[in-house]
Amino acid sequence: ALLPILLFAVFRTFLEASEARIERRNNLIGIAENAIDGIEQTLATAEVLLDVFTEDMSAGECAQVFAKMQPRLPALTSLTYFDPLGSSVCTSAGGQSFQTSQTEIFQQLEAGVPVVRSDAFYGAKSETWLFGIYKRVSAADGSFAGVTALGLSTEELAKTFTVKDLSEDVEVAIADREGRVFGSSIIGNVDPAWIDQASTTETGELFVKKVDDETDYDIVVRQIAAGTVYAVISRPSPGLMSEFSLKPVNSIGLPLLSFTVTLLAAWLAIDVLVLKWLARLR
Repeated sequence: ALLPILLFAVFRTFLEASEARIERRNNLIGIAENAIDGIEQTLATAEVLLDVFTEDMSAGECAQVFAKMQPRLPALTSLTYFDPLGSSVCTSAGGQSFQTSQTEIFQQLEAGVPVVRSDAFYGAKSETWLFGIYKRVSAADGSFAGVTALGLSTEELAKTFTVKDLSEDVEVAIADREGRVFGSSIIGNVDPAWIDQASTTETGELFVKKVDDETDYDIVVRQIAAGTVYAVISRPSPGLMSEFSLKPVNSIGLPLLSFTVTLLAAWLAIDVLVLKWLARLR
């Protein structure tokens, strides 16, 4: 008689477990929404300033432009102007001319793309991981006249997240398209498939990653504007004693307990009131 109730409780537990996962995801997505505003503004500001100072950089004033831009962009590490052949004409750090290593991006700009954001790369001179922004420079007749580029420190860029009253167990970092994570003391990388999924959804999906084979972490990956930078929000997954776990357990626990106690009571009653006397009669 109680079996239908037990089966219903199992179904309800499944629904509540799914709702608990959605709630965990929504909590992290809410943090991501608040966090990415600052970094989106930083990237947009970098593109605007690169456009404003294009003529000065083309004139060989990269060091002077860097001095003007750096106070507004603390993450800025370098400025470079490349000629149409990909050779550096001027850099904020000075030194000898060098050839661009971003040949694919250079070809896109030469083909007519106005601005390209690069994936994270290791800067040999700065000895740090960088995100690059590259802008096409056009001559008066519209022909390709070179490229202006700037580098942004991944670690400094991760510090531009704006989150108020952030819980101590929540960490906000950034990642590139390869899944490399920067600005996190816990998460070193995420599955590139998660990055691909974040590029095709506007909300974000909850993933669980085991760190150091000990602790599970809830992770939400969210794309920042258009390009190659992603926000990675993480926190320890709730344990058995959390509200996310207790609610589904409660749904199945009480009906299962009732079912078990009733079955036990029926067995004892049959044994004491019927089977005992049948044994004596035999």
